[in-house]
Amino acid sequence: MKTKLLMVTACAVGLSACTDFEGGLGRGYPSDKTFDRGIDKKHLSNLQAGIWVDPNGCDHWIIDDGVEGYLSARLD
Repeated sequence: MKTKLLMVTACAVGLSACTDFEGGLGRGYPSDKTFDRGIDKKHLSNLQAGIWVDPNGCDHWIIDDGVEGYLSARLD
């Protein structure tokens, strides 16, 4: 009985980490993805982007403020 209770508790705790931050149980952040929610909370347009070239030779824009990182393909 203890083993079954422990397994159910472990499953419940594990599944509780799957909630979306925009969902009801999360922190309630708005769906605006252009706003940085890191420590300094700047708008993403204020961050400086760099260029990363992957092993296939494709260019990517990369922004990293130390807490969160953003990456997108660089299109010409």
